[in-house]
Amino acid sequence: MFALSPLPSAQLFVAAALLAAPLVPLTAAFFAGRLVSYTIYVTAASAAKHSLGSIIKTSFSSALGLAVQLAMLAGLLALLRVDLARILTGRVSRRASKSHADRVPTTARHPDRQDRPAKLTQPPTSPADSIPKPQEQ
Repeated sequence: MFALSPLPSAQLFVAAALLAAPLVPLTAAFFAGRLVSYTIYVTAASAAKHSLGSIIKTSFSSALGLAVQLAMLAGLLALLRVDLARILTGRVSRRASKSHADRVPTTARHPDRQDRPAKLTQPPTSPADSIPKPQEQ
């Protein structure tokens, strides 16, 4: 499977090392398979170049093709400027604090600020830790 597919080969060799498989025959078989698969890829690319080369060349050199390429590059640069970690962390913390505020009993809230839950002495380490436990009496 790994020899005839474009999948990365690192997993194959890690599995072989974990199983203590002999690496010399495995490596020889792997390279023989890759030689066959890469020959098939080069042959297919050469055939595609001869049949689709002029179509691709005209589509990428036309004004519309260039405009689409520039728009895609601008979109890629805009995507790189977005701080996804901050956005995802902000959403998670807002959800966690909102759900935590819904679960805190009203007796545990600040007397002067009824809209916020009481401050915890230690920050919770996981969402399960932020759920208040019933008090034993």
